[in-house]
Amino acid sequence: MVSGVNIRGTTKLIGIIGDPIVQAKSPAAVNPLFAARGADIVSVPLHVPAKDLATIWTGLRAMPNLVGFGITLPHKQTAIDLCDSLDPVAVRVGAVNFVRRERDGSFRGYQFDGKGFVRGLQSKGIAIEGRDALIVGAWWCLGRYSVCTRRGRCQQHHGVESYL
Repeated sequence: MVSGVNIRGTTKLIGIIGDPIVQAKSPAAVNPLFAARGADIVSVPLHVPAKDLATIWTGLRAMPNLVGFGITLPHKQTAIDLCDSLDPVAVRVGAVNFVRRERDGSFRGYQFDGKGFVRGLQSKGIAIEGRDALIVGAWWCLGRYSVCTRRGRCQQHHGVESYL
């Protein structure tokens, strides 16, 4: 429950789509921020089965009060082909984790996972500039984080694929 939230016909929506979606924590994190600022916007988790992504994407486009949505697994790579345009980082990484509705109604895909990873390290006082990076994960993880560790000026990047 978010205190101070008044949902009405003018309320804008930011969804987060995934399959499953029970693990989504971002609505609980951002809704209090929206409420504290008096913003007429709420974030909601949307369970979008992988087999229905293209159909549901059409429905998301038809919702004029939907201003954007986060994307979690398994849709990050598939959604790239459904976006009308892509941020250069999303193109380089080959995945999107946020889609914003542009003024013309089109959907533009962005990729912030790597940037968030680097900021998380920095917030804990871990400097990456001039250091080596070993990134262990699935293939999609390696691309996302290696782009951002390079931008953070890591000296060398080593990727190891892991299928747990």
